[in-house]
Amino acid sequence: MATTHRTHSAKFAERRAELGEAALQTLAELGYARTSLREIAQNSEFSHGVLHYYFTDKLDLILCSVRQYKARCVMHYDDIIVSAASFDDLM
Repeated sequence: MATTHRTHSAKFAERRAELGEAALQTLAELGYARTSLREIAQNSEFSHGVLHYYFTDKLDLILCSVRQYKARCVMHYDDIIVSAASFDDLM
């Protein structure tokens, strides 16, 4: 039973991440003011109702998207720091 629960949790997190990416794409195209849950749903393979299953509202989805974006940025800088051999490489 624990495996099933972890699998469900992993699928839930995976779906939220997919929808977060769709939200980032929509924000980039339309800006915050013109981005709605319906627009985000249209930029994904999921329905508007599915977004409501995974997120309470637009703000919840946008926060998820921003966290994903920030995590990607941090990983990018981690790679630069690890591969830099000198201060000039960091710059």
